Amino acid sequence: MPFTIEKLPHEPIVIVKVTPPFSFATDTRRSVRAVADEIRGLPGPIYRISDVSEVTIGFMDLVHALAVMSREEEGGAPDHRLRFIFVGDLEILEMARESARQDQYGNVEIHIFAALDEALDFARRQRSA
Repeated sequence: MPFTIEKLPHEPIVIVKVTPPFSFATDTRRSVRAVADEIRGLPGPIYRISDVSEVTIGFMDLVHALAVMSREEEGGAPDHRLRFIFVGDLEILEMARESARQDQYGNVEIHIFAALDEALDFARRQRSA
């Protein structure tokens, strides 16, 4: 499977690790639904860290991912329990952040980091704030 889901024990943090040959057109929905299964019944906020540092993301990949994320009620942008954090190529993720702020993509805030450790530190600081 081109992604793994890890719910950290005793923390409201879920890490989605995306690896080749991930297809944004077909695997995004599967990963969102896997996250939904993992967090079902949990109260928010829940920090969803998507580590896409091992895959190359093109513009159309970004469009596919944003479209899926904006439609999936649980595990996607409409799930108000979730806080979205991404790890990877800062340039393409900055485009994702700007796009996700648009109404058609759910008007959500995305935090981006170059390394997983930074993303985890951020989630833990937010949680304790």
